[in-house]
Amino acid sequence: MEATEVKDIWDIRRILIIITRKWWWPFLSLVLALGAAWAYLRYVEPTYKSDATIQVDLSIPSILSDKREHSTFPTELFFEGYMEIFTLHEVVKQVVDTLHLDWEIYSRGKVGRTLIFPLPFYIELSPYTLDSIFWHRYKSVSVRFYEDKSYMIYAGDSLSFSGEVDKWVAIQGGRCRIRWAEGSRVAPGEYEIYHFPRPQVITSWQQRISIVPKRGLTVLQVSIMDKSPTRAAYVLNMLLHVARDYEKSLKQIQYERAIKYIDTLLAFVGREIGKVQDTLAIIERQADAPFMQARREYALRAFTTILDQSEWNQRKEVLNDLLSQVQSLITILKEGRKSPLTPITSSLDDKELGADIVNKANDLIQKWNQSLRIYHENAYPLNKLREDLIQWLTYAYSVFSVQIKYIDMLSLQIQKSFFSQRGKMFRDISMERDFSILMENLNLSREIYKMLLEKKIQFSIDKEAIVSSIRITQPSIVPIVPLYPNPFQVYVIALAFGLISGVGGIILWYAFTQTVSYRVDLEGLAPVSILGELPYASADRSATVPISGIQLEVLRSLRSALSFVWDAEGTPTLIVSSTVSGEGKTYVTRSLAYVYALAGHKVLLIDADLRRASLSQETGLRGNGLTLLLANPHLSDSDIEQAIVSYGRDNFFFLSAGPSAPNPPELLESPNMKNIIAYVQKNFDFIFIDTAPLGLVSDTLSIVRHTYNSVILYVFRADYSKISFLKHLYDLVQKNHLRKVYLLFNGTKLSKPRYGYGYGYGYYGKEYERKYYFSPSDRKGATWAKLREWLPL
Repeated sequence: MEATEVKDIWDIRRILIIITRKWWWPFLSLVLALGAAWAYLRYVEPTYKSDATIQVDLSIPSILSDKREHSTFPTELFFEGYMEIFTLHEVVKQVVDTLHLDWEIYSRGKVGRTLIFPLPFYIELSPYTLDSIFWHRYKSVSVRFYEDKSYMIYAGDSLSFSGEVDKWVAIQGGRCRIRWAEGSRVAPGEYEIYHFPRPQVITSWQQRISIVPKRGLTVLQVSIMDKSPTRAAYVLNMLLHVARDYEKSLKQIQYERAIKYIDTLLAFVGREIGKVQDTLAIIERQADAPFMQARREYALRAFTTILDQSEWNQRKEVLNDLLSQVQSLITILKEGRKSPLTPITSSLDDKELGADIVNKANDLIQKWNQSLRIYHENAYPLNKLREDLIQWLTYAYSVFSVQIKYIDMLSLQIQKSFFSQRGKMFRDISMERDFSILMENLNLSREIYKMLLEKKIQFSIDKEAIVSSIRITQPSIVPIVPLYPNPFQVYVIALAFGLISGVGGIILWYAFTQTVSYRVDLEGLAPVSILGELPYASADRSATVPISGIQLEVLRSLRSALSFVWDAEGTPTLIVSSTVSGEGKTYVTRSLAYVYALAGHKVLLIDADLRRASLSQETGLRGNGLTLLLANPHLSDSDIEQAIVSYGRDNFFFLSAGPSAPNPPELLESPNMKNIIAYVQKNFDFIFIDTAPLGLVSDTLSIVRHTYNSVILYVFRADYSKISFLKHLYDLVQKNHLRKVYLLFNGTKLSKPRYGYGYGYGYYGKEYERKYYFSPSDRKGATWAKLREWLPL
């Protein structure tokens, strides 16, 4: 039989199965969490939040904003001012004084106390200075009212006096009176009164107020938080009304200041207008204003005529060009070079001054160029012609220079004439500009004066019809659900915490234990086939083999199942083992052997656990046993026959482990073990061998090698054996090539959901006898057994 690899134990299906079977963990954690949430909500002082919605109406005229004109200030800054109104010290102080928020009165009941608002009564002290002295000394006092309107005030052992409502009572330093609030009557009982310093109360209420834009900037949500829902709604409504009145008073003051400031501006602007008019009159007289325009036109005409010298500029450019050409020709001739000369180019007409000089110079240049081709370079005619050409070019240079100087002199005269006329023209222009500026200032001052008059009239009208820009679109109501702690949130958190802690506890428990409780889970993880399951049940411990009725039926079913796995040849041999001790392999081996004996078969039960020998210790037959047979060098069949004893029935025999041996593996590997197996297989119908745990020692593998056709029954105990044992079993089967290995799920409890044979799971075995087996007379044990039947402990 091939072993299958052990599957992952952390798959989601496995975790869900574990959670559904340990359902009481999350249920219990949920109950505890909900109980803690209820207690928390019951005893923690809640905080309520009362909300109101207001709208700032910009259509109402004001000094800072006006729908008919552009706003003087940015809209954001304007609304920030409105948001700050509700937290101003003056506004909050008026609310505190009106509602007497520096007082807190609690009615004391059988369980806890309750804040009362509005205040049902007031304590008045006379003179006024006694009030601060009294409450500075006594932070709180208690008052007990009676049916006859009498009362008693006490504060520990230092203060105690009595009186009647609305009557003054003499106290140390003055008088005291309790006055009922208008329209209220105080019920008899005990009340606690607390008085707080007013600055502290104002600061506290300022911190409780919050203003948040709700839709854009025109709609605001004003909120107040308090431990009393009634007081929160009262204070918020009062705050809205006080803020509206305060805003109206601010507008009144603003209008008065604005009108006063406008009067100041009107007087100033009027004086400035008079000054400008006087200055204009002086300028008109000094500048001879009626003739100013005529003088400017005359100067501009003269200036335009004088500045028209484009022809002179062109003439000067031509002369400069001629000078440069003549100068270059003179330089060439004086250097004595006998090379052809370039004629002078000029744009002068033949009739213009200097044109004849240029023409004669070009004739001489042409004659020079012709002479160079005729005469030798040192010939007399050529030298004579060069001197004449130099003389004529020098004359031309002097003539052109004189003409340029004449043009420059004429330009200088024109500039002098321009500067003499420009001063007069600029003076007239400057005076005209000053006159124009003064006229603009005069017109602007008149416009400002007119605008100030209009504003004064407008502000005077608006002052008489001031309305608040704050509109209450949704007044505050008494909140029902506290803001903190929110019952819904607390219960949701409690449910989440309870569920997470319960499920997390199950997962942690499974991570630490990693045990299997049901056969259905084992079948999903086991590397070999599961032959069956054996339930836990109480049995008569005085019997040779303590087996209950239900266990006997299950063992018979296992006997039938084993009949399909035995080999057709040879004596059927069953080797029973487990991973560690305490999994019930010894009990399973003895019970199965006993069931086969009940069927009339000749059965041999062998205790091959040479280390612990649980079967031998229970029977007390450990003297002559397997260890002595294995250690006997001259082992005979008679020795084996003598070591085998009857075990409660004529066809049920037992071979004990014998005395303790220091070398069990070597003994089991000896040839004597093979001889013993061969002998017993000849003389018995069925052989059952109880071996040592495979997870601790390898003794069982030595026995398997001597019993080739044997069947190995591996015991796995519910809620005890770890899942890692299955991986160990898989490794054993793969490494040692074991055949016919089957798993028995042991210790299922009858009260659990059933699978397969349907017998639940539990515990058994000698080691756990005191814990799981109880006599009928043991009352404590019987109670524990019932608890284990009904509770998933």
